[in-house]
Amino acid sequence: MMKYWRRRTLVLMLYAIFFDLSGQQAQLVSALINGCGANDGLSEFLVVYSGGTEITNVQASDIDVRYGTVSAATATGVTDSYVSNATFITSLNNLLPMSCDFSFAGVTLGVTDIPAGSHILILNDGVTTAIDFDGWCGLGLGTVYVMFSDDLTWTDVGTFANGPSSDRFFRSVINGTTTDFDYSDQWATGDGNYAQWNDGGGTAVIYSNYTNCTPTNTDALPVSLISFTAREINGHTELRWETADELNNSHFTIYKSQDGTQWYELDLVAGYGTTEEKQVYVYRDINPYRGRTYYRLKQTDFNGVFEFFEVISVLVETVGEAPEVFPNPTSDILNIHSREVIERISFVSSTGAVYTVPDAANQSVISRYSITHLPSGVYTILIHSSEQVFRKKILKVE
Repeated sequence: MMKYWRRRTLVLMLYAIFFDLSGQQAQLVSALINGCGANDGLSEFLVVYSGGTEITNVQASDIDVRYGTVSAATATGVTDSYVSNATFITSLNNLLPMSCDFSFAGVTLGVTDIPAGSHILILNDGVTTAIDFDGWCGLGLGTVYVMFSDDLTWTDVGTFANGPSSDRFFRSVINGTTTDFDYSDQWATGDGNYAQWNDGGGTAVIYSNYTNCTPTNTDALPVSLISFTAREINGHTELRWETADELNNSHFTIYKSQDGTQWYELDLVAGYGTTEEKQVYVYRDINPYRGRTYYRLKQTDFNGVFEFFEVISVLVETVGEAPEVFPNPTSDILNIHSREVIERISFVSSTGAVYTVPDAANQSVISRYSITHLPSGVYTILIHSSEQVFRKKILKVE
């Protein structure tokens, strides 16, 4: 894992907005919260997106990011003033491999035009050469514009809370567009924390970290995760997640925990490989824990590189184990293995016709039922217990 985190660091902050920037609004997209080391503040940085219109003769007010502990409305500016640093721009470009397909360009206030669809890297004015940006090569960035903030509120020892006990707030005012953001302490370790937001702000969607102070990243995050949610349905848990796009996505692994600490692998779900279309995944956990159950996703691409996403949880007050129904398909006899007492069984055909099973009450363990009276076709069997209803699909054949 330590080798993995050393390899995958900085591209994660930018990749989620590369796939289609035509509709992305101008805003902050990521922040390196904890650069780690003695000069934490010199390793912190912000990445913003210019939006759909050119910023002509850029002014300090065009790229304004604020940070606060109470709310975005009371955030203090950390990018209120900028200075040029041509020497350091040269140093940054010298760090990049000769084959890299992007370069850094300095910004001079009142002179530089920043084209629409550009990425802007904001650094605290000082030496930050410990950060290796060559992991951004190969993503088609073209030119990354660099602005150096000499705002006194952005200190060398660090401005952004690395492990806050409550939410911290950002506000970006980029080319006239105001967007509010927040983040909390959701990182696996204390060092090298960064957060990334989707279009439109709100709570960070990616929290991650690296394990040393000289990060590099040669692998892009294969999946842009839009959401990951869980809800209780009739004593089961429905997991749902959406991806904005996928790059070489082999599969997802679903993990489950009773305490959020000890995890075990629940199931694998195949990915869509490479796609620019939004994909929706739905998974049903038929045996959640009584009380609160925690879930997390691990995404793995075809070359074995993987990424863990956020942890979510759901509260299930009553839990019942789903009955087993077999054989399926069947022509005459249906076996139902239930660990709960069955009160009623009915079949609903694809046309909506409802058929009941005589003498189904008070059955448990393995029970046999004749379904010779049912016409052939697909049915939803409803198995009613004292607390919930289980649903299964079966195929009745001749």
